[in-house]
Amino acid sequence: NIIHITAGTNWTAGWYEVVSVSGGGAVLDRACGSVDVLAAGTWYLGGAMSLVSTLDRDLFALTTNGSVFFVKSGTYVLGETLLTIACTNPSPCNIEGFATVRGDHPTGSTRPIIDSGAGSSTIQSATNLSYLQFTGSGTPMVQVVNDSLIQHVKFINTSTTANREALRLAGLRTQVMYCEFVSHRGYGIYVADADNGIYYSWIHDSDVGIWSTGVTQRTQVIGNLFSSNFDAAMEYTGTSTSGGVFIAYNTFYGAENTYGRGINTLTSDATVFQVYGNIFFGFTTAVFFTPAQLFGWGDYNN
Repeated sequence: NIIHITAGTNWTAGWYEVVSVSGGGAVLDRACGSVDVLAAGTWYLGGAMSLVSTLDRDLFALTTNGSVFFVKSGTYVLGETLLTIACTNPSPCNIEGFATVRGDHPTGSTRPIIDSGAGSSTIQSATNLSYLQFTGSGTPMVQVVNDSLIQHVKFINTSTTANREALRLAGLRTQVMYCEFVSHRGYGIYVADADNGIYYSWIHDSDVGIWSTGVTQRTQVIGNLFSSNFDAAMEYTGTSTSGGVFIAYNTFYGAENTYGRGINTLTSDATVFQVYGNIFFGFTTAVFFTPAQLFGWGDYNN
């Protein structure tokens, strides 16, 4: 229920919420012009984030706890970097894609595509993403702060510059599930903080699938498929002595002509790893630990 006004005589360009309707009239959340007579206006019902507008970010300034933004199937080229407003649990905000009818939960090519170009989009606390695609070349392309749920979202960083990130988990307690990650010259996911979980996702065709440096206590990586990541499927260079890193029931595939490492840990600090029930195939080295690290336990790996 959003109107995007972009131009016109005496109009004030911006995003406006339709708060009520009566007959053929609509009441907006605030005045949309400077005088009573408005003429030659250009406006779009429903948002129209494909206008490469410098007002794109302002859409999310309308956010309050529990807000839901529906994005219809299509390609939306952002005119500026995306920055959402922080929400709080237990009433998170939601950005959800749909194909033809709201709530139809597309999981393939009909998901809406948000193209951020070289920019970096920031999703603030307690904002959930679902049934979307993000593409771009920024670093990070998308970063999520705290307490969010990301599900059925595809992230592709197309940059040819080294060390670019498709998704950065920049804060605490974000859960990622049923997603897909590609970074052609960098990291599918960069885990920068603790208490995050990555579940049942496909992480592939990146230099490193999951990369982490810093404190990553109580990170869980469960039930994912890693395939064709050049340097390593997972690489850790940080510390995690409280709760450890739990890696279980994943499939790690390198290549028929073996290369790289499945799990590569490079830190010289004490790091607790628990590796359980995984399958490794097609790597020069399946699991590599430096002597200073603490291997909590590992069993039932193949």
